[in-house]
Amino acid sequence: WTRRRGRIWLSAVGAAAGLGFLVWFNWRTLGDAAIAGGYSQTGQITFPNADLAQWGRNILGGLFDVRRGLILSPFLIALAPGIPQAWKGAPPWVRGAALGGVAYFLIQYNAHHFYGGDRFFGYRYQLEALVACGPLLFLSFQTWVRVGGLRQLLFWIGVGVSVGLQAYGATHPYSF
Repeated sequence: WTRRRGRIWLSAVGAAAGLGFLVWFNWRTLGDAAIAGGYSQTGQITFPNADLAQWGRNILGGLFDVRRGLILSPFLIALAPGIPQAWKGAPPWVRGAALGGVAYFLIQYNAHHFYGGDRFFGYRYQLEALVACGPLLFLSFQTWVRVGGLRQLLFWIGVGVSVGLQAYGATHPYSF
């Protein structure tokens, strides 16, 4: 789309084929063609949710909750200041992926409570958004973190803390 080529419809065909395969797979495997992936339809999903205050609380929880938020990955804080510079030099596919990741994050937290379930440590709903934003975060590392000694130190400390927190959560999964 950014290159103004007429073959953008190929993306739509690929996405439709993927959705068709998912529906077929769920029907064959689970006996239900719904895209819920085996989860029961309990009515907990509300989209679009017009309660903007709840949506805001979910977004804040998804970012800063000490048991479920992205704050459990503090290396992201070291990458955040470099995102504007990385964005300027990012190719269109990196920008598109990052925008898709942010849109996914916002839609997910509009439809679900940020907590994502009981008695586990760590985040779930942010994983797909992080994967989609990964190329932009890598560019932020290259343009922001790698050029400064203190930035590198803070980044690697953040990585160590992140790994330690995830290891604790993996070894004590239901202690919360």
